[in-house]
Amino acid sequence: YYRELYGRKRGEFYGYVVPALRRASQALGRALRSERDRAAFVLGDERYAQRRFLSLLPEHVQRRAKIVETRALYRELATWAEKNLH
Repeated sequence: YYRELYGRKRGEFYGYVVPALRRASQALGRALRSERDRAAFVLGDERYAQRRFLSLLPEHVQRRAKIVETRALYRELATWAEKNLH
């Protein structure tokens, strides 16, 4: 439907990408139920590093997003936990 309405590229964006990022945003929100809650989000797909995808996530995720190589992930999470969970 969206391909017919907007063309292939924009149709796929509105039909697939936007709904997928909306669901990802909802899933991220499940970790935070109150102002006191803390969570580290690991978005394990390289597409999240692309501006066109990142821009569809909540503002607080965009502001704090940090692109980390897989090898450095454990160290980054440990550093985050040390600062935020104590």
